[in-house]
Amino acid sequence: MTAPTREEPFYYDTFVDIYSEWSKVMTEDVPFYVEEALSVPGPYVELGFGTGRVGLEVAKAGK
Repeated sequence: MTAPTREEPFYYDTFVDIYSEWSKVMTEDVPFYVEEALSVPGPYVELGFGTGRVGLEVAKAGK
């Protein structure tokens, strides 16, 4: 069996079971997104919250 390509249906379904573990070490982009969220007036909505690795940090920052 070959690995699915991005063009194949359900490509991301093969990744869902390992995403949380895989992504928890990716933190270098979080401060950028927190800063961006804090820079806009009014409420902030993150669509596609996913595991919350960014959204939770934005909420902790008070947005």
